[in-house]
Amino acid sequence: DAMAEVRGLLSEKLSSAKKGPRGLAVLHARLEKLEARRSFGGRFVSNAADKVAGKARELEVRGEYRHGGRQRLALQLVQRYDTTREWHCGCDMEQLGSTERERHLTSCVFRPVGCSHAGCTALFSARYEAAHDGSCEFKVVRCALGCKESLPRRDMEAHVAGPCAMRPAECPFRALGCLAPGLVQGEVASHLEEARDA
Repeated sequence: DAMAEVRGLLSEKLSSAKKGPRGLAVLHARLEKLEARRSFGGRFVSNAADKVAGKARELEVRGEYRHGGRQRLALQLVQRYDTTREWHCGCDMEQLGSTERERHLTSCVFRPVGCSHAGCTALFSARYEAAHDGSCEFKVVRCALGCKESLPRRDMEAHVAGPCAMRPAECPFRALGCLAPGLVQGEVASHLEEARDA
């Protein structure tokens, strides 16, 4: 089984990691070390990283390394190398009763959560939900200039530069001496009518 071989190659090379960096940093440091050795002659290097990359490509081409498989492998790697529990909770679900398991699944800060904003497909840990909400390009927000329009955050720049009624504007007759202060796009028509009637 190719997945088992990938796991075996990773665990074989990383099981000898010393104290120091933890979690995914161990994996990253080990791969960097292998890369550094390769650049100094290649004959001293175990080609484990190449084997892992090759197996991953092979699985991808054969269609055996689908999204679910990637997620399971990523979860196994995180659980194995994140010894400080910075990126996963480490709860042994097998040891929990059904009500405890249900409670944990609905309250764990590491449970996967999808963005609730229409059009956004982001998936993240519940602990990052507020951070994502504060920057989600699909979240509908009020106009930054205060025109009372609500639109997706990703469209805000175009809105305030274009059709926003509160966008700062100049009188079309500025060249003729009209210096109306504080004029905004939504008031240009009424300003011109007042000037015409005056």
